[in-house]
Amino acid sequence: MKRSGFRRPERPPRAAAVLTPSRALRRGVLAPIGDTVTAAPKPVEHRNRHLLDLARGRPCLLRVPGICCGDPATTVACHSNLGEHGKAGARKADDQYTVWGCAACHRWLDQGPATAEAKAAAFMRAHLDQVLAWRAIAADTMAPAPDRAAVLWALHLLGATPVPTGVLPFTPKPLDAEDIPIGSVVRTPTGGLARVEGYRGYRREHRVRLVCRYLDPKNRAFDVVQLLPELVEVITNGT
Repeated sequence: MKRSGFRRPERPPRAAAVLTPSRALRRGVLAPIGDTVTAAPKPVEHRNRHLLDLARGRPCLLRVPGICCGDPATTVACHSNLGEHGKAGARKADDQYTVWGCAACHRWLDQGPATAEAKAAAFMRAHLDQVLAWRAIAADTMAPAPDRAAVLWALHLLGATPVPTGVLPFTPKPLDAEDIPIGSVVRTPTGGLARVEGYRGYRREHRVRLVCRYLDPKNRAFDVVQLLPELVEVITNGT
């Protein structure tokens, strides 16, 4: 007996999904403008090649404990992986949301096993130092004009003033943590007064930070900050 082959049952064609206005709004395809709904514009990418090139030979600002190699020769501009900074799929975050990082820290930030929360915290802490480093370049009258233009571009997009008015953000001579005893009162780069309560960091190929507590914090949840010693102005010596 001749047997016929298996025949798949015929199925009706699948109806195309209807993208309703409410669903389109949720997906970001459409955006409300007044009483009408129109296509949402694509976000503008902010790119500055010279700003990224400034990372060459710079110290690592991520300084992940147990990960950082401390080799400035491997430093590159590490982009944020946060969506609010422009990261989306294959699209990198905007260039103003970058930090100087060595090869080991860069690999940890993009591919390491740490949680997303830990990576976000490490990046945001490093980005605070990055803004201060860009301010230093902007304030340096001897720095090349293209370098100053690049950092001013980033500071403008971040809404950060190049140099706070009436504040000495950088001491004439770089200080070590040992030069600022515990109990000293210092002025931070934002102009606030803080008391040095301790030190934190690694001495081998890393910079030791000052652990400072604001004397009159604007937000009690953020009354302690860690700063590099060369970024503060000593008001009273703790000795």
